[in-house]
Amino acid sequence: MKNNNNNKDNQETPGTRPGGLFDFIQQTNVIGNVIAAAATQKNSFEPLPFSNSSLFEENYDESSLRININPFATNKHIFLPKTPITVSVSAERKHGAHIFHPYNYTLSFTHGEHKWEVVRTFKEIKDTHKSLSKIVKQDLGRSCSDISQEEYKDDWPLFPTEHDHLISSNLIGERCKHLAEYLKRMLTYPPFRDHPNTLQLLGVSPLSFMIGLSSSHIEYLLPKRTGDNVYYGHFSQIKLCCDNIKIRYAKRWFILKDTYIVYTNLENNNLVGFAMLVDRAFRCETKIKAGAYHAVEIRNLQRNLILKFKNAQQQKDWHEKITWVLNNSGRCFNDVSLLKNGSYAPVRRNQLCKWYVNSAQYMEHVMMGLNNAKEEIFITDWWFSPELFLKRPTDDLQFRLDKILLKKSREGVKIYIMLFKEVSFAIGLLSYRVKNLLTQNGTNANIRVLRHPEHSPSGVFLWSHHEKMVIIDQSVAFFGGIDLCFGRWDDDLHRLIDLGRQENRTELDPPVTTETHAYNLANLAQQIQKYPKERAIDVEKNTGETDLNNNLDDSTADIKIPLESPTVTPSKPDALIVAALMGNSIAKFKLGRNNRLTTQLSAPAQSSPVYQPDTPTNSLSIMTRGSEKSKSFNMKNEKVDLRSLKTDDVEITTDHNKSNISAISATSSKKTNKHLNTSKFGSKASKLINKINRKKSPDTTKLDEESNNKNSEPIKLKNLKKSKNDLNVPTDPTQADVNDVDSNNRKDRVKRRWDKFKKTVKRRSHNPLNRLRRRSSGSDSSGDYSEYTDSDEEGRHSFNEEKVELPIISNEGHYWIGKDYSNTYKMDFKDVHDFSRDQFDRTVTPRMPWRDEGLVVIGEAARDLARHFIQRWNQCKREKVRQNDSYPFLLPKSYQEPFNYDYTEWFKEQFYKCEVQMTRSLDAWSGGISETEFSILNSYCDLIQKSEHYIYIENQFFVTTTDPVRDTDVKNMIGGELVERIMRAFRDKKKFRVYVVLPLLPGFDNPNAIQAVQYYNLRSIINGDFSIYKALKNRGVPDPFEYITFYGMRNWSVLMGKLVQEIIYVHSKLMIVDDKYVICGSANVNDRSMLGKRDSEIAAVVKDEELFQSVLDGQKVLVGKYANSLRKKIFKLHLGIYFNNPNKIDVQDCVCDEFYNYFRSVSKTNTEVYDEVFKCLPSDNITDFQILASYGEKSCLSKVDPPAGKKELDEKVNGFIVDFPLKFLCKEKNFFPDIRTPEGMVPIAMWT
Repeated sequence: MKNNNNNKDNQETPGTRPGGLFDFIQQTNVIGNVIAAAATQKNSFEPLPFSNSSLFEENYDESSLRININPFATNKHIFLPKTPITVSVSAERKHGAHIFHPYNYTLSFTHGEHKWEVVRTFKEIKDTHKSLSKIVKQDLGRSCSDISQEEYKDDWPLFPTEHDHLISSNLIGERCKHLAEYLKRMLTYPPFRDHPNTLQLLGVSPLSFMIGLSSSHIEYLLPKRTGDNVYYGHFSQIKLCCDNIKIRYAKRWFILKDTYIVYTNLENNNLVGFAMLVDRAFRCETKIKAGAYHAVEIRNLQRNLILKFKNAQQQKDWHEKITWVLNNSGRCFNDVSLLKNGSYAPVRRNQLCKWYVNSAQYMEHVMMGLNNAKEEIFITDWWFSPELFLKRPTDDLQFRLDKILLKKSREGVKIYIMLFKEVSFAIGLLSYRVKNLLTQNGTNANIRVLRHPEHSPSGVFLWSHHEKMVIIDQSVAFFGGIDLCFGRWDDDLHRLIDLGRQENRTELDPPVTTETHAYNLANLAQQIQKYPKERAIDVEKNTGETDLNNNLDDSTADIKIPLESPTVTPSKPDALIVAALMGNSIAKFKLGRNNRLTTQLSAPAQSSPVYQPDTPTNSLSIMTRGSEKSKSFNMKNEKVDLRSLKTDDVEITTDHNKSNISAISATSSKKTNKHLNTSKFGSKASKLINKINRKKSPDTTKLDEESNNKNSEPIKLKNLKKSKNDLNVPTDPTQADVNDVDSNNRKDRVKRRWDKFKKTVKRRSHNPLNRLRRRSSGSDSSGDYSEYTDSDEEGRHSFNEEKVELPIISNEGHYWIGKDYSNTYKMDFKDVHDFSRDQFDRTVTPRMPWRDEGLVVIGEAARDLARHFIQRWNQCKREKVRQNDSYPFLLPKSYQEPFNYDYTEWFKEQFYKCEVQMTRSLDAWSGGISETEFSILNSYCDLIQKSEHYIYIENQFFVTTTDPVRDTDVKNMIGGELVERIMRAFRDKKKFRVYVVLPLLPGFDNPNAIQAVQYYNLRSIINGDFSIYKALKNRGVPDPFEYITFYGMRNWSVLMGKLVQEIIYVHSKLMIVDDKYVICGSANVNDRSMLGKRDSEIAAVVKDEELFQSVLDGQKVLVGKYANSLRKKIFKLHLGIYFNNPNKIDVQDCVCDEFYNYFRSVSKTNTEVYDEVFKCLPSDNITDFQILASYGEKSCLSKVDPPAGKKELDEKVNGFIVDFPLKFLCKEKNFFPDIRTPEGMVPIAMWT
C-alpha cells in the first residue's frame, strides 16, 4: 500500500509542481537524444553486403507466375520480373506504448500495379535483418558486424541498429528514412528479397502477384484451429468427445483475396490449402474461443474456420478487411438480393454467347479451345471417352481427345478432370480406365483425374454427377447436355447409316423369297417369248401382284407382274420390261392407280458439288434422299417412245447408287446373263436376253454416256404404246423417226405432248433436297397454310434469310468409328475398352441419331462456372486425396480486373451479347455444402411464370407433377407451373403455346427400364391425377392441345436394300421462352436433376441484350437475337426447311394459329406415314400389352411393298418431327415394372 501511495504521489508531483523532478528527466532525455543522434551518424548502422553480384540476373519471366505453374511448382517465383519495389515508411506511437517498442511502423510498398501496406514493429524488422545476416556469414565467412566502415559500398543496405526506445519523437522521421532506404536496397538482391523472413515482413506469398489472381487485401501468418466441421457425403465429420477438450492450433499463412480466403503451408513448400469461397452463407465474427482470447470465426457453406490473433488490434484489422470484401468485391456472391432464384452466382451482363444445335460443331470448337489453352483446362463429364474424335470424318489421331490432352500436358498446361465414379456392376463407364489412361498411370504430373463419389463411406449409390463442361483458362466455358463420349457426335442430318468407303445399296430388296424370285424370272421369260414383240402386257384386270427380282445381282431390278393372269392378252411388248432385263438398268413394275401397270426406271446419279454419289450414306437421310426427283426430266436420256406421252401411268425415278439407265448396255447385260444362268429357272430368260442384245442399236453406247450426266424427274406416262420398231427410237422427242412415214405429224403430236409434260414437271419443286422441302398448301401435310406463307401479309416482316449449305458428306472414312457407332435401343455399350471394334453390323443395324444442345460463354459467367468446378474439385480432394500433394487445391481467378481474355485468334464465330446467370443443383454429397441448392428448378419456374407468348421445351425426360403436396412420387413443380400459365391464358382468352419435344422412348436396351421411365413420362403428361392434361381438363380447358403439345423425332433411310427407321434420341436439356430467354445445361426435367439433393447439375439462364422487332401472335414484339436464332433453327430442322425452303415458310411467328396448326399437321402426317410404312414403336395404336406383343408382326409397307413405302416417305415425310404417342398403353392402368423385377425393386426415386 505504501508503495502504491508513493507511486501516486510521484505521478501527481510533475503536474502540480513545475520545475521539479519531471523537468529534470525531460532535460536529461534531450541530452540523450543529442548523444544518440551523434552516435547514429557514426557507428549505429550494420551493413548487409551482396555476396554474389551474379545473382542480380533473374532468368524467369511473367509466364512462370501464371496460375498453372505457380503456386504448385516446387521452385516458386513470387515477384514480377524486372519490376522494382518502392518503399515508404511512417511511424506512429502506440497507445499505451511498450517501453522497449513504442512505435508501429507502416511499410508501404508498390510493385508494378500492386500496392499494399503492412504494420510492423522495429523488432520484427530487426529479426528479419538478423536472418539475412546469417546468409552473409555463410557466404563470406564472417558476420556483418565484423565488416569495417572502410569496406562499405555505396549500394549496400545499412540497417539502423539503435534500439527503438532510444529514438526520440523528433528523430523518428529520420529513422523512417533510414529504414525505407535499407528496405529498398535490400529488396533489389533476389536472395534477400525471396528469403522466407523477408516475405513475412513484406506480407507477401507465392499468391500475391500471380497473374490471373486478384491482389491480396491482407496476408499474415496466423494460427488456425484444426479439426473443424467439414461435410462428407450425407455425413459430417464426427468429432470425438476428447476433441472438445484438446484444442490444437497450427500456423498457416493466410491470404485474403477478392472472393475467398485461402492459406498456404510454409513448412511444406507453400502448398495451397482449402480455399473458403465467399458464398451466400459466408460470415465473419469476432469470438472468444478456448485457447484463443482474440479469435475470428469464418464460416461458409462448406466449412467453419477459427483464426487466433496475438492482440485485439490484429483481430480488428482482419475482421475489417474481411467485412470490406463481403461488402465490395465479394458482395455479388454474398448478397442474397443479387443471387436470383437462389443461385450461387449473380447475373452477369455483356457476356459473349453462342449456341450449338447437335454436337458436331460443338465438339470441333471444344477441340479448338483445348488446342489454344494457355494455363489450365477443367473438364467434367458423366461419361468420358478418351478415344473420341472431335472432328470428323477422320482417323487422324491429332483430332482424338486423349491425344489432344496429352499434347497440351507436354506443353505445360494443367488439366483437371472430374468424372462420375459409377457403380461398376450396374453401368460400364470405365472411369478407372480413363483415369489411368490419361494420367499415364499417375506419371503425368500435368493431368489429374478425380472420380467421385466414394460409394461406401458416403452412402451414395443412386445419384450421379451429371454436369458436362469444358472450361479453358477459367475464361471460355463449353457446357450443356453433350458428354465427350461415344455415341454423342451428330450433325443436322441425323444419319442412320455410316458404311465408310463401302457402297450402300439403296435399291430396295423385294419382299419375297428366293424361290419365288426364280419362278417369276422364268415365268416372265416365257411370257416375253410367247407373245409378239408388238404386243404390250395388259394388266387392267389383274387381281394380284408380286415382285420379280434377280437377287443375285444388285444392279437388276424388282419387276412386279401378276402370278396368275390366264386372261391377260398382251397387245404389244413393253420396251421397259425388255430394258429391265438388260444391262445394269433397273425397271420396277407395279400396279398403280386404277390398276394400271406402273414402272420405275433407275437413272444414273449426277455428280454433285455438295456430296459424291459414293458417300458413306448414298441415300443420305431425310435431308438429302429423293433430291433428284425435283429436277427437270430430260427426255434425251430415256429410250422411250413419247408419241403417246401422258403423265399418270408410268413413274420413272432416279437412284444414286445404281449404274446408268443404259437399256442396252453390253457389259452390264453380260453381268446379268451370268447371274441369270446360275439359276435353274433362268436359262430361257438368259437366252432371250442374249437374243435381244444382239439386236442392239449401235448408238446405245453413246446413249449410256449421255445418261451418266443427266438425272430424271419422276414422271408418269399414260397409255404407253410402241410399234414393233420402237425399241430403238430416237431419244429426242423433237426428232422425227426416219422409219416413220408419218414422222412430221408424229413430230407435232410429240411436241405438243412434250410441252404439256414440261408444264407438269415445272410445277414440281427444283429443290436438290426434295426430302426437306415444304409441302405446298394443297398437299396432305400442309393444312391450310396459304395465308401464312404470304410474306406480304400485314404485320409480318419480309422473308429474307440466308441459305444454309448442306453439310458435306465425305467418303474418306467412317464418321462413327468402332463403339461410336451405337444404338442403345438395340444394345447398350459393351466392351468399351475395345473401342475400335464395331458393336453392330453396320450393313444390318442403323445407328441411333443423337439430338443435343450446348453453348459456349466467354466472360465472367465462364469464371462462375469454373468456380463451381473448383468448389467441387477442392471438396473432392479433401475427401479422397487430402494427403496427396500432387493433387492441388484450385483457386478461382480474379473478378476485379476487366475481362480481357483474347480468344479472337482461334475463335472467329459470331457471338451474341447476353445476360447470363449460372445455376446448379448441388447438395452435401455432391459439393460438400450444408444447404441444398436447386436454383435450376427455381429458374425454370420463374421463366414459365413470366412467359408471355410461348415456351419451347426439349428434354430427355419429362417427369413432373401438378400437385407436389399430394403426389408422393414426384415433387418438382414444373408441370404445375405450366398448368397455371396455361390457365392464365385460358382465362384471358389469349393464345399461348407450349411445345415439348422428348425422345419417343427412353434410351435403354432393357424393356423394364423403358417401361419405368415411360410410365412416369406419361403419368406427368396425360395419365393419372397429377398429369398436365388431366389438371387442365379438370379446370375447364376443353382442348388442352390448343395450348400444349408433345412431340418426338424420327429419321429413315435405305440400308443395303432395306427400308430402315430409328428414333432420334433427344438428349437435350433446353427451354426457350418468348424468343428472349434460354435455359440450357445438363439438367433433365425430373426430380433427379431438379431437386438438388440427387444428381449434380449445371445450367445457364441466358437473357438477350440485343433485341430487334419481330412478330408473335401477329403482334409486333421485341425479341432477342440469341434466343430467336436458336429457336428458328430448331423449328426449321423439325419441319425440314433448314437447308432449303422453296415455299418460304416463315417460322418467325410460332404462336399464331396458322403456324401452330401447320406444325401439328406436319407432325401428324409424318407420324402416320412412319406407322404405315414401319409400324413403329411406340404408337398410339398400341393401347395395351396384348397389342404390343403382336404389333411388330403386322404387315407394313416396308415388308410387303418397299417401293410403295419409300414413295410414301419421299413424298409425305418432312423433317424429323413426329407426334409423341400419348395413348401408348393407355388401357394399362399401371405398366410400371413388376416388383419382382430388378427395375421394380429399386427405389422409385431412381426413375423420377
